[in-house]
Amino acid sequence: AIRLAQAGCDLIITSRTPRDTDARRALAAIRDAGARHASCAQLDPADTATVEARAAAIARAHPRIDVLVHNASRYA
Repeated sequence: AIRLAQAGCDLIITSRTPRDTDARRALAAIRDAGARHASCAQLDPADTATVEARAAAIARAHPRIDVLVHNASRYA
């Protein structure tokens, strides 16, 4: 994420708890690295309905997505 921010990309990161310390620290580092836009959206990868709703909302707000990095696992 830092390298993408340094390249001037807009970034959206997700977290189960976007207000927690780790998410805030990550978002601050991304912004400090130069991202034009950076935000954190709440997302629980174990909740399929929430994932689908969040993905649809992001796609509506950002119709062009050049890179998607999936860095989560779903445990059954």
